[in-house]
Amino acid sequence: MTLKASRKVPDGKMIKLELEKENKKIENAEIRGDFFLEPPEKLEELERKLEGLETEAEKEEVVEKLEEVDVDMIGFSAEDVFEAFREAVEGERDE
Repeated sequence: MTLKASRKVPDGKMIKLELEKENKKIENAEIRGDFFLEPPEKLEELERKLEGLETEAEKEEVVEKLEEVDVDMIGFSAEDVFEAFREAVEGERDE
């Protein structure tokens, strides 16, 4: 099942998250938007950090995983990615 969310960071950038879920686990993750990363090639590593997480993962766990990547997130933060993650998961429950 595909879970999607878009989040406009206050005074920042747009984050679009697309997650593939199976049995309450994230199997594939894509992070898109109008943000910047330095270095930009770390995007795939950030996406891989979301894979394997439970859909019920707590904020601390998600943020900690993302912060393991040595990257500067410009215009957004790991917390913002978590908020999009939570919106995607909660959107599924609303359906």
